[in-house]
Amino acid sequence: MDDFREHLMKAISLRKRIRDTRTSTGIGWDIIEQDYVLTWVLFGISRLEKLQETLIFKGGTALKKCYFGNYRFSQDLDFSVRGDYPCGDDLLELMIKACDIATQSAEDVAFTCKRYPEKSPHPEEQEAFDIRARLPWHKDFNTSVKVEVTTHEIILLEPEKRVILHEYGEHLNASIFVYKVEEIIAEKIRAILQFAKKLHERGWGRSRVRDYYDLWRILQEYGQQIDTASLPLLVKKKCESKNVMLHSVEDLFQDRLMEYLNEWDHWLTPIVPDVPERDVVIKELKQQLYKIFESDNEGVRVNRTNVGAA
Repeated sequence: MDDFREHLMKAISLRKRIRDTRTSTGIGWDIIEQDYVLTWVLFGISRLEKLQETLIFKGGTALKKCYFGNYRFSQDLDFSVRGDYPCGDDLLELMIKACDIATQSAEDVAFTCKRYPEKSPHPEEQEAFDIRARLPWHKDFNTSVKVEVTTHEIILLEPEKRVILHEYGEHLNASIFVYKVEEIIAEKIRAILQFAKKLHERGWGRSRVRDYYDLWRILQEYGQQIDTASLPLLVKKKCESKNVMLHSVEDLFQDRLMEYLNEWDHWLTPIVPDVPERDVVIKELKQQLYKIFESDNEGVRVNRTNVGAA
């Protein structure tokens, strides 16, 4: 009975903390649960030396979990690799172990891991995993998050080992290797250019609304902490590795790209408290990027026409 009461009290406490986060942010319950689960998956990865040393955390979730804390929510974890990284069945086995560690360490939360069922083989041999969690009030493993491991990606800057930020009244005492924020910015710029290329070649592509939001938010709020002088060369090298190029800041604001920003609220409302106006974001982001890429630097040409135009 004492054990039952202890488990019950822990479940009530955790549910209250998640409810408090939902109330303070206005974000949906499912997204908050996913955010909680993502942190514990990171914790499990951080406890396995082979994964911690070879998987390098990146992307928008890394901005929230290792840099800024108060940031947009996410539903997946993205990694690049370095060194003698595990792959195939070896990587799956380690991811399962990471979930076992999370199960042993979290408050009555259980985790499972299996391969994500891709519709077709990824062109760059990316590996993906479907991780599911059963929180104390769940009857089954209802909360699902995705882990993606990119094996064909150059890492240009030495990763930083940073503390994993957790906002639910639990002290994790865990850290993980993560991209420097400048490299995250460079990859987001390249992702937009790759999206533009797909639009021209295929007429479709996955929306990059979140990349525009991330670039704006980072540069607006944390610009003073970033080595912006390094960005032109970083972007050039990142783009060359994927056969795209930034000729001008205007490449990021082509008409076809802007048409896809009509989905602004659809992509951001579920994960961003107080979604900013699209036109304001685009105007301010363009101004910030012109400041960074304002001269002929490492092959990036800047056309000052329409600076600040939305």
